[in-house]
Amino acid sequence: MKVVSPSMMPLIHIGDKVLVKSIECEAVNTGDIIIFKGKDIPFITHRIIRKRKINGELHFFEKGDRNVSGTWIHKKSIIARVIAIKKRDNSIIMLNETKRMRIINKLFTVYQLNAYIFERIIKVFKDWVKGYKVLNFLRKPYRYSYKITTRGQNLCKKLLVLILIKGMRLYG
Repeated sequence: MKVVSPSMMPLIHIGDKVLVKSIECEAVNTGDIIIFKGKDIPFITHRIIRKRKINGELHFFEKGDRNVSGTWIHKKSIIARVIAIKKRDNSIIMLNETKRMRIINKLFTVYQLNAYIFERIIKVFKDWVKGYKVLNFLRKPYRYSYKITTRGQNLCKKLLVLILIKGMRLYG
C-alpha cells in the first residue's frame, strides 16, 4: 500500500510503501502503526497513542507523527497493522521485529503522547486567559517556550528517525 500523505513523517514519507497484516483489535498495542478507515478517507496510516474502553467499547487514540492533534477511533475502524516500510530507495524497515525496534517504537509513542499533552495544556491556558489582559512579560515567555519546545520536538524526531534508519541498516 502506497502512502500519499505526509502525516507520518519523518518515519514514513510520501511515496513509501507499507506492508500490512490484518489484526484483531484486542491485539493492537500502543505504539503500533495501523491502517484504519477514516470518515472521508478510505485508508489512514497513523500511530496508536492510547487505548481505552469508552462505554464498554474499545477505542484507540490515533495520531500521525507529524500531526498536532489526533482522534479517538472505534475498534471496528481498524483494518490492519503496519509490519514493514519499504522506502523509496528500496530499503526495508521491519517494525516490531527486534527488541531495538520495539523500544524505538515506544519512544515515538511517548514523544507523541507528551506532545499531545503539551498541546492540550497550551489550549487550556489560551482558553483560560481569553478575555483577560495578560501582561506582555507573561506572553513573551510562553511564545519563546513554545518555539523552543517545537524545536526540541523536531530535534527529538530527527534523532529518533536517525537511530531507527541507521539501526535498521546495521542490523537489518
